[in-house]
Amino acid sequence: MLVPDTLCDAQVAGCLYGDNCEDRVLVVTVASVVEPFLSPQQRDNIPQGRPDLISGVRIDVMTEEANEKSNQGTPCWLAAELLSLVDIPASSNCLQSLIEASLGLPEHEWEVGWSLASYNNDSQPSKDFFQTHPWERLGVGVSGSASLMYKSLTRMAIFSVSLSFRDLLDSKVSAMNKKGDFLLAVGSPFGVLSPMHFFNSISVGCIANCYPPHSSDGSLLMADIRCLPGMEGSPVFSEHACLIGVLIRPLRQKTYGEEIQLVIPWDAIVTASSSLLRKRPQNTQKGLCNQGKLLCCRKGFFPSVCSGVVAKVVEAKTPQSYLSIQPEHLHNHEHFPAMLETTATIHPGASGGAVINSDGHMIGLVTSNARHSGGAVIPHLNFSIPSAALAPVFKFSKAMQDLSLLRILDEPNEYLSSVWALMRPSYPNPHPMHDPPQSVTDNKNKEKGSRFAKVYC
Repeated sequence: MLVPDTLCDAQVAGCLYGDNCEDRVLVVTVASVVEPFLSPQQRDNIPQGRPDLISGVRIDVMTEEANEKSNQGTPCWLAAELLSLVDIPASSNCLQSLIEASLGLPEHEWEVGWSLASYNNDSQPSKDFFQTHPWERLGVGVSGSASLMYKSLTRMAIFSVSLSFRDLLDSKVSAMNKKGDFLLAVGSPFGVLSPMHFFNSISVGCIANCYPPHSSDGSLLMADIRCLPGMEGSPVFSEHACLIGVLIRPLRQKTYGEEIQLVIPWDAIVTASSSLLRKRPQNTQKGLCNQGKLLCCRKGFFPSVCSGVVAKVVEAKTPQSYLSIQPEHLHNHEHFPAMLETTATIHPGASGGAVINSDGHMIGLVTSNARHSGGAVIPHLNFSIPSAALAPVFKFSKAMQDLSLLRILDEPNEYLSSVWALMRPSYPNPHPMHDPPQSVTDNKNKEKGSRFAKVYC
């Protein structure tokens, strides 16, 4: 999360980190993204000052540059500097209390981690954090090592990047978090797997509970929200664009794999940040979320409705043949939406269902949901053809005579094919020698596409 200047103290940053923070923006995310790259001496003993990384490691942060010709920003990489790792004692104590309360109840024990990430291609459970972390050799049963483990699960990392504050939206902080309050998370499922498809996707839900219970200001929030691996570190906002906190890995039931998303409140992070971050900014900026509904049919059932939001709109350059179509179908002649991703739950039989927005207008046509290479189907990650891409069909339907309009849909388009193949595109990087490494799967198979597939319903 890029932190606007209204939520950080530049003077404190200068005192703590010197001139390295001058004309730079702070970034807050979960520490798990950098802990594997700490020097061996610091992995088990987090330093109070600036952490040391192993030789040859550098950190880049992906952000979006505004694009005047498109509603979709242009992803770019910014060199980042790791300033500190911050423990959140209040949140780690809450997490430890929740998990230890379930110990000894085999069917009801909880752990921390993603259910989707716990299975490999052979559909066998893989070792999770508790089994693979180096603190395990100290003995999980030892209270000291267990405390260190929960601290790591709730720890935050603070970076700085060279970016103008003018490129950031101001934000205010939610004054009080209550059960039932609306939540909106902005994150990137699956990390850098395919930013074109997943970068800055939206998920919505509500606060399910606060912990400790009966407290006016909980140190850990439990959220009823659909999130996916890679979204940890995402900022979470309220209905009026007030910052609520930062998403971490979820609680997961060991036996059945059910998940409860966890959010560390911003106030808890601020309290642990040595006055670097602020709770209450002076400037505010409101935001909106575009909500949609899916109308679909399944075998043996009448049409059913599944609600969700448009998580991502993938744009492409408008094909030349579309420019001759009536302008009401194309809001931007240079770019048009090529794919919609929504969070509505899609099951077999839903293909061909209409995606309807809150105004009752059709905005897309359902094609499929997603399936991980390990075999798990992801119903709340699904893909639809935008109405703008169906403009030839709409124009043909007026007279039902000009078949040349339908031939437009059959024209080959390599870029659109790559979008629907879920291929990972390349983006300009100011440091070409330090592009993010390809996944092991990409290196082994040398084939096009990602480790995810579309399941046509």
